[in-house]
Order: sequence, then C-alpha cells, then structure tokens
Amino acid sequence: MSLRRLTLLLLLLSPLSFAAAAEPVHVVKFINFSCSVCRASELLDAPIRAAVTQRGGRFVVAPLPPGLEEARERFYYALRDLGPEIEAEVRMSLYRGAQDLNYPLSDVAQTLDWLRSDMPSAESIDWIRVLEDVNGFKAGAAVERAVDLAIRAGVQIVPVYVLVQGNRILATIDTTSVPGGQLSGLREAVLQALQQQNNAF
Repeated sequence: MSLRRLTLLLLLLSPLSFAAAAEPVHVVKFINFSCSVCRASELLDAPIRAAVTQRGGRFVVAPLPPGLEEARERFYYALRDLGPEIEAEVRMSLYRGAQDLNYPLSDVAQTLDWLRSDMPSAESIDWIRVLEDVNGFKAGAAVERAVDLAIRAGVQIVPVYVLVQGNRILATIDTTSVPGGQLSGLREAVLQALQQQNNAF
C-alpha cells in the first residue's frame, strides 16, 4: 500500500471523523411568553422532544425577551437548571401570568411574587439562590446566548424550531415553512427535518 493511500485511510478512520459524524442534532425552540401561538404550540413538542433525545440530542426551549432587561425571561433561565419538572412549571406559569392575567412581568419583584404564588413547587425552591442568578451574570448571559443564536438563525417570528449541530445551524422552521402556515404542519416539518439530518450520516 502506498504512503498516500495509507495516509488517506488513516484520515478517514480517525476519531475526529467519527466524532463529527456522530455529533448529535439539537433542537432549540424559540418562544415569547406573550405569544398565544407559542402557548398553543406546546402541544407539538412531545414527539419532537422524543425524536431528538432518542438520537442523543437535546430539546431546549429558549424564550426571547422584548428587551434584555426583562425579568420574566431571566427567571426562566435561572429556574430551568433545577430540572425538567421545574422548567415546565415555570414556563406554564409565565404563560399564564403574561396571557391570562396580562401581567407584564417585566420587573424582578413582580415576577418573583407571581411565581411564588402560582407555581405548585414554590415552597421547595431556594428563592434567594434564584434571585442571585436572576440579578447576576448567569441568567443575563443565558438571555444573551439565546438572542445571539436567534439572530444567527435568522429568526423572524415565534414559535420557531432551530436545528443545531455543534456551531452549525442546520435549519430554521416556523409556520412560514409549512403549507398554509398551520401549526399542525409545523410538527411534521420539524420531524421530517430531523429525519433528513439523521439520514445524512
């Protein structure tokens, strides 16, 4: 075997090649808590989440704020690290506050009062620690990362599902991506895009 052919074979079989091919596809769903269509789209997510996690990826909900100083999004990002149950609970609570009661939830005190009165698990949460994250670097940095990814993905409307692999944005899928712009077609479009990406390897 020639040296050139051996070198080529080693490159093809290198761990880096396998790692790149095996890197999972993640789905980031951008929402806004004041968006009624985003709330309705919650019904689409279970099969998408299952399809992503089954292949080793993550399904991440990323609320986009009206401005970088909005408290409700910072509370969401601070609380989601407490686990999937708390993440779902705070997400539904912020939808209720913003839409059912029309609370702006833009300042920290108001948002804290709302979550402590509305979330069933509120008594089990260390709110002092949460406030440290809300007022500190952690939650603000999470908001900025979400906004940066949304800009790079060309997000125009919400809800929108963005397929990501490493630093690459593979697809951005919203209601304009499906015939008739119906939510019912959005789930199928995301699942189809996931299937296409997995078939590529």
